[in-house]
Amino acid sequence: MKEIHYLSNSEVSVLRLDINHNNLVRMLQQARTEQKRLQRIDRALALGGSIELMAFYFGLSSVDVAARRRISGIDVRPGRGITPE
Repeated sequence: MKEIHYLSNSEVSVLRLDINHNNLVRMLQQARTEQKRLQRIDRALALGGSIELMAFYFGLSSVDVAARRRISGIDVRPGRGITPE
């Protein structure tokens, strides 16, 4: 522990931080693209987009659509009920 304390108080640098700017730019672009995609999904759901539409344009399953509707506060109609045997 004393060694770490000594190193932390030393004026000699022991660490170097590099940022890969190309990767950072790509990741930021992907984040923006994904944000826009999620906004489009939320807008389509708010406008009453069907499960088929959401699957075709966004690749969402019916479970994903129902979950996003619930999270967004959109009324979800119950699906088929379970029939007793």
